[in-house]
Amino acid sequence: MQKQRATKTIVVGCLLVGSLAGAAAAQVVQAVIRVQFLSTSLFTVTEDQKAAFHVTLSDQAGGPPARVAMRLFDAAGNTVGGQDVVLRAGESKTMRFAGPGVVRAYAQIADSSPLDLTLRRQFHGSVEVIDEITGVIRPTCGFNPWGNPPGR
Repeated sequence: MQKQRATKTIVVGCLLVGSLAGAAAAQVVQAVIRVQFLSTSLFTVTEDQKAAFHVTLSDQAGGPPARVAMRLFDAAGNTVGGQDVVLRAGESKTMRFAGPGVVRAYAQIADSSPLDLTLRRQFHGSVEVIDEITGVIRPTCGFNPWGNPPGR
């Protein structure tokens, strides 16, 4: 009887310690993921135009990759386009949107290794509107790294 009680106590103790260790590890992992945002104000894409939304990771070769959720929202806040990508150092990804529409671009960046970052590690975003008839490319909307709509 004493042995069974001691065994149960050990099992419960091990489960408790394991649960606490798991919770502590989750907190540590959560703490090393740095989240950043890029956002534009609204821009117009007409029926004969397409928008190209670009995000770039500027870092020295061999730097850790980052996960990026690229989204386009209409004026009412509805998602009208999106893709999730992984950016490696020096790499750019592009998402396209065919008009018409009034939209804004948004990127949420989960930088998984902030403890191993270089001073030159930066994320950049841009949007171009391309006229499909004339081929003219119009750069538009600067990005604000704090997520607030910028001016031109």
